Amino acid sequence: MTQLDLFVKPTTEAEQDADKLQQYLRGQDWQSAAKIGAYLRWTDRRVRAAASASNGAVLSGPGSPGYKLAAETSVAEYTEKIDRPYAAQIRVMGRRLIQMRKAVHGNRSENS
Repeated sequence: MTQLDLFVKPTTEAEQDADKLQQYLRGQDWQSAAKIGAYLRWTDRRVRAAASASNGAVLSGPGSPGYKLAAETSVAEYTEKIDRPYAAQIRVMGRRLIQMRKAVHGNRSENS
């Protein structure tokens, strides 16, 4: 081992899977987690973890038609299939978080 080896970040399984997922998606339209999982013999959870570890290279999100490479997606398609649904989901989750905070903090004394 050289001194430089000490500074190399170890690759996680999800990061390795992200590379495999990108290879699988290259040249393809939106693919479902079920289809990807069947081909790569992965669970849905593993597909999601790989997409998450791709640093944005693999698109997916709430209400999206599946997974697709960002590099092969137009801005218009990204906006319609990913950006708008994600933004809507963030708003819904933010409202829910505020409601829960109020429910917890609003019903407590300072010493609780």
